[in-house]
Order: sequence, then structure tokens, then C-alpha cells
Amino acid sequence: PALRSRLESDRARLLREVAELRDYAVKATMYLEDENDVYDNHPADDASSLVGRQTDMVLLENLERELADIVSALGRMEAGSYGTCEVCDGPIAERRLEARPAASTCIDCQSAIESRQRRESALR
Repeated sequence: PALRSRLESDRARLLREVAELRDYAVKATMYLEDENDVYDNHPADDASSLVGRQTDMVLLENLERELADIVSALGRMEAGSYGTCEVCDGPIAERRLEARPAASTCIDCQSAIESRQRRESALR
């Protein structure tokens, strides 16, 4: 019950944050478009605005990914598969779930996934 409450609380918080960031991004984009119509901006100003919007988009993507993980964890709770690794079907340690309630893999499988991702990134 405690982990479910944490997940539900995190879901509500993330829903608010995602909505606020989307609203901010839309308003900022509209403002910048209006400003560009009225003023002749310096290229550095345009670049700075672009970096700010890109940062907002990356933040939004991260929040949405975290939200999706939480929704998935709540779904696993409903289905009765919460606490079972999606890779090896073994149990996920209670300490891992307490630290990261949305975890879908045991620590060994997660470590293997991250090692593979690092190797693939190094090859690029």
C-alpha cells in the first residue's frame, strides 16, 4: 500500500508538471513567434531562445517517460505482476522497489541493460 500511494502521488505530481511545462512551452513559442514578427532579433538571441526551447522539450520528454514508467508500475500492481522482473521473471528486491517504485527489472538485469547501452553508445 505504501508503494502504491507513492506511485499515485508521483503520478499526480508528474501530470501537473507535464501540463504546466506544455502550457509554458506553448506560450513561450507563441511569444517568440510574435516577437520575431515585430522585432529584428540578433542571431544570438534567436540561438538562446532555441536552446531554451530544446531544454524544455528534453525535460518534457523525461517527465513523460517517468510518468509512463509510473503508470506501467500501477498497471503491474493491478495485474498482480508488480515486483517481478520483466526480463528474467525473478523477484525485484524490496530495497530496489523502495528506492525506485516504478522499477520493472531486478538490479542484475538493469545492470546488464545499462552495460549493453554503454557499449552501444561507445560504438557510435
